[in-house]
Amino acid sequence: DFLDGHIARKGNMVTSFGKFLDPLADKLLICSILIMFVELGWVPAWVTVVIIGRELAVTGLRAMAIDEGVVIAADKYGKVKTVMQIIAIIPLLGVNVHLIGNFLLYIALVLTIFSGLNYFYKFYGIWRENDRAA
Repeated sequence: DFLDGHIARKGNMVTSFGKFLDPLADKLLICSILIMFVELGWVPAWVTVVIIGRELAVTGLRAMAIDEGVVIAADKYGKVKTVMQIIAIIPLLGVNVHLIGNFLLYIALVLTIFSGLNYFYKFYGIWRENDRAA
């Protein structure tokens, strides 16, 4: 994922479709893993529900923004959230380190909520600006 983004930026191949699809692929991978962890009893279901709910809400928000002619790309908070989710998943895959993984996952959960609220705040600002211009 990092390499793909680096190549796209370096080769000046960044597209609106790529800005939408790349975070969507990340969400699908992370959410799938978290659902499997719930089935194994390694992660509380409510944490997974909150994370997936945020991901669906932000994806819906992005779709609404596209209808307004605005592309909301992943921002630094969203990227930090994704990295933290991945960092939390790694120890959850290991033996006898689920406590560490769950601790890291709770940090990721806070970042997930914060970054989701940030996207909604950003969209609200864009929406108000467009509303005033109309």
